[in-house]
Order: sequence, then structure tokens, then C-alpha cells
Amino acid sequence: MKRTTLRAVARRIPGAVAFGRKILPPEPTKPPPVALAPQIKLRIEIQTALLSRIDPVQPFDSDVAKFAPCEVMQVDGAKGTVFAFGGMANRFAIPTREFFGVLQDAGVNVVFVKDFLQVWYQKGLLGLSSTRDETAEVLRDRFADLPRPWITTGSSAGGFAALWFAAALQADRAVAFGPQTKIHPIVWQRYSPFVTPRRDFDFKDPDNDLRDVLANRPGPTDFQIHYAIGHIWDKQHAIYMARTGGVTLRRYKGKRHGIARQLRENGTLVPTILGRQPS
Repeated sequence: MKRTTLRAVARRIPGAVAFGRKILPPEPTKPPPVALAPQIKLRIEIQTALLSRIDPVQPFDSDVAKFAPCEVMQVDGAKGTVFAFGGMANRFAIPTREFFGVLQDAGVNVVFVKDFLQVWYQKGLLGLSSTRDETAEVLRDRFADLPRPWITTGSSAGGFAALWFAAALQADRAVAFGPQTKIHPIVWQRYSPFVTPRRDFDFKDPDNDLRDVLANRPGPTDFQIHYAIGHIWDKQHAIYMARTGGVTLRRYKGKRHGIARQLRENGTLVPTILGRQPS
């Protein structure tokens, strides 16, 4: 008797996808923001022109910092460096520095990294790089003098980046909240704000699959994935990484994709990122 695979079953359900040992349900159709496309293109063009005249790496308190793909906050006597990767913004909004409010008094240097093209950092950092590998090289060179331990962190798409760049940079610790761990068309449809057209994203890029990325770049990094057990997508993306060396899964009750916000509300977000006991 011929065996029916999960992939075959998923193909019979429009919009569903086989992921791990589960079939994830279809998402409501999210039409591209056709009316916003010209404004988004114009904003990127203006921002690119500005970045050609300024350093794309700016101090966090600079007047033009919000337009830069990297903002840096350095403190005296820093006990390490956090690379905080931003996730997806809402449509026309400019991505902001992730976790600024909770990390500004944490006693560490922070590099806020932002993906203005909103493609899980595949196209690099505006004005600095054009690929993930080039971005890793830029971060390594520009911030080589910042003290260890190096910690990467981020939520959702920023969580994907935290895991990917931790492996590339040989960071000491990666803390990802509700990350996507494999980028395929259904994930794009669910999370992308369509700043970059779907046709310009390379779904065949092997670096879209974090299980393979981490397996092919072994190192000393402590990888942590934090997720809500009631959020089916986050749960499956986490379980996908369960048998990957160096990866620890941290489960929480609830259904929130924004698990970092939940930890911030109960006062454990900073200790979770830094690996310290709550004070």
C-alpha cells in the first residue's frame, strides 16, 4: 500500500505547509500593499542617498541614527557587547532599534542592527553590505574592539538573525525569541511586510535554513530559542531545531508570538538575554 506523506497531504490544502511532523494551517491572504509600493521605494531611495553622505554606523543619540542600519551605544566599563537585531516593521514604518528601552541601563555595549529591506537580512544592511556574509564581515571588522562576551538577540525575524549571525560571528551566546528558523514561501507570506518584492527574495538560498547553517558552522556558541508553546508557528520553528547541536529550547505557557514582551513584563527579559540571575 502506498504511503501518503505529510507533504502530499499539505499539497491538498491550499496555503497549508508541511513543517517537521506537523501540517501548519493556511494563513488568511495578505495582499501586497500596492498603494504603498511607490512610497516605500521612494523612502529606500532617499535613505540610500542619505547613507552615501554619512557613516551607516551611527551613535545611538545622533540626529540621523534612526536612518542608519547600525546604531551603537557604548558605556564605560561595559561587561560585554549585545548585538540586537531588529525584526519586521509594519509596512511603511522604519525599523527601530530592538530592546533599546531595556538594555540602555544594563551595563553592556549594544549594537542595534536594522534590516531596512525586511528580508531576514538576506540583502545585507543598507549602505553597508549586500549579503548576510558581507554583513557578518562588516560587524566583525567594525566592532572587533568591543569586549566579550558577545551576545546576539532578536525577536521573530530578528531572532532568525540573532541565530544566524551568532554562528557567523562565533558569538558566545544567542538568545532568540519566537524566531523563524526556515524561510520558505509560506513564512514569507505570514511575516513579510513586502518592502522588498517577493520575486527578489532567493528562497533557494541555503542560509534560509538555520538547522543546516548551525550544523555547518560548529562553534562555542550557546544558542537559545524562547517560544510560547501555544503559538503553533513558533513552536514548530523551535522544534525544527531541537536536535541541532548547541541549541537549547526554552518553553513558556501562552500563545503570544511576542514572548520577549511577556518576559519584559515580568522583569526577566534582561537577565534572560545576558545570562544573569534577576537582581
